[in-house]
Amino acid sequence: MENEKLKVYFNLFTDFWKLFKKYSDVKDTEEYWEEVKNECYEIRQRYGKAEFVNKVLVEIQLELERCGRGK
Repeated sequence: MENEKLKVYFNLFTDFWKLFKKYSDVKDTEEYWEEVKNECYEIRQRYGKAEFVNKVLVEIQLELERCGRGK
């Protein structure tokens, strides 16, 4: 894989991590989930709505839900 493509993946995974970290203190409020949804939308737009991006973002949201239930 060429370096430019690797840089895109690096930035993508960094954005995934920042999203998860930012919202890891799960709150069961409408505002919280609206913010998560909006930030996921921004990431999707940034990376061209790729299927891989969509799948990972869905899994991140599901994991946040699981973490929230564990409180």
